[in-house]
Amino acid sequence: MKQLTTCALVLVIAMASQAEATNVPYMEVQYDQLPDGNWEYIYDVYGGGSSWFVNVGLSGFDASAIINQAPAQSYGGHTGTLLQKWDYIAANNPATYERYVYGSYSTDGATWTLLSDSDTPVGPKDWTIDNTWHAPSEYVGAPYVIWVVPSMLYPGQIAGDGQSLIFKARQVGGAALDGLIFTFRILHPNSPAPINWSSYSYLSSTTTGTILGPAEIVSVSLDIKPGSDANSVNLKSMGLLPVVVYGSEELDVTEISLDTLLLNGVGPRLMPDGSWHVSFEDVDGDLLLDLVIHFEMQALGIEPGMTDLTLTGLLMDGTGLQGADAIRIVPDFNGDLMVNATDLAIMKHSYGAAGVGFELGDANADGLVD
Repeated sequence: MKQLTTCALVLVIAMASQAEATNVPYMEVQYDQLPDGNWEYIYDVYGGGSSWFVNVGLSGFDASAIINQAPAQSYGGHTGTLLQKWDYIAANNPATYERYVYGSYSTDGATWTLLSDSDTPVGPKDWTIDNTWHAPSEYVGAPYVIWVVPSMLYPGQIAGDGQSLIFKARQVGGAALDGLIFTFRILHPNSPAPINWSSYSYLSSTTTGTILGPAEIVSVSLDIKPGSDANSVNLKSMGLLPVVVYGSEELDVTEISLDTLLLNGVGPRLMPDGSWHVSFEDVDGDLLLDLVIHFEMQALGIEPGMTDLTLTGLLMDGTGLQGADAIRIVPDFNGDLMVNATDLAIMKHSYGAAGVGFELGDANADGLVD
């Protein structure tokens, strides 16, 4: 069974060399899959010799699904919920930085510390984490300032459409920043895929590029047990469960990465030659290829009470796909692969009982035989 595996931290940037050469802002990202299955993305924002940043942001993914969002914080009229961020002022002026009530700071010039619950009244912080990727000394700031603080960086804002994330930033004093300005971290359930980034400053106007981030998810038409409206599933079956992903004008099923397909977290059946048990054929007669996938029933971990199964995967370009279809678990209580008078007798015997389980008649796992 093949599944998405933990990645080593990877450095990816599509336009870094060009950005560095032209002294415009650029970004770098590291990513990793955590033990809980979620993905961690660490974004570094570099100045490239630019000053007066206005914003930097990501787009092309479902930003509303970000896991490490904290209670919204507001400063200077800017409100945001993505608070895990590290920068120059955090390392060099933690007393002032506490006004921002987000991000992390360093009191000894070496160890990063996030604000604790006692520092702000908004409640528990499930976003507490040290910056293990960069030392405080790696971040650049202005050599001189007009205002009290060398920079202002606001909490990350989720755009109204849920498809983009923006960090507001402002460098005062007119000094160009050449180097690492700040780092922010997001947690997301989706695996890496190309997304867009952009930054804006008064010197360089808008800079854009492509970088890795959470995959876009495309909904697909899924059909479990094609030809059967009931999609009846026998928990004791030792056979195969066929599933169809229907192709369309928008979806070429031959572009699906078969290695990434998971139904209820389980990959397709593996053939003796090591290939997946799949085929491409026109199932619905629309002259477009569909993908037929076979899964081993006993490997799927279907339990009493489940009413649907979800298929996830990736296209070859990194775009995510997801589809679901309903199932109906047949009341084969004694596991003889038939629903007959014996199963009816089992249910009658336990009728009205609570907490007895599927084998004694609780077909829908609601805790009661009824």
